Amino acid sequence: MNRKEFLRLGAIAATLGPLSTTFASGRNGMNLLSLLENNPGDVARVSATVQNEFTDLVEWLSKNGWVSYLKDVAGVNLSLNGEARNAELLKDLDAATLKKLTDNPDSGFDDFAGMNLIKPGFPAFSLLYHALASPRVRSPKIQAYPDLAQLDILENYIYALAEWDHLKTIYGVKSNEELVLAVFAYEYRPAFQDAAS
Repeated sequence: MNRKEFLRLGAIAATLGPLSTTFASGRNGMNLLSLLENNPGDVARVSATVQNEFTDLVEWLSKNGWVSYLKDVAGVNLSLNGEARNAELLKDLDAATLKKLTDNPDSGFDDFAGMNLIKPGFPAFSLLYHALASPRVRSPKIQAYPDLAQLDILENYIYALAEWDHLKTIYGVKSNEELVLAVFAYEYRPAFQDAAS
């Protein structure tokens, strides 16, 4: 493991802290190094239906100020199409921009722990999901907030991008029977609300 990998793993582990058991599966826990990797082979092709729903969601985001807002705060361009947009969604965000965003308690991103606009298979590590689901992300540029159906479309897209074998590696499971995908809550609670509970 090189120094950069060590520092990234340490940052994720420190951020997760006691939450690491929340994301653990079975007796093996998570392989955080695999979670941090961004390999094109670990990204699955999504169905035409899921892709079309996501494209419609991006159009809605554009009409309601989200595309402009995310470009301003995170330096991402959701106006791209096709493979260019896919690359933009999956790339590592600029470290300095992300640090500035997460260090600002008024941004609503101070409790965000990821490094990508979308982390396949992990809505909680996807900045786009955090932006849309967190009640703390506010801006005068944003004209409307997504409803549950739109968040569901984004969740479907994030999960559909995850290559099954890569998820098994991350969770340290060997057979399909050991891994079950489930959503347990529809409330996205910011970290400061969870600290007291």
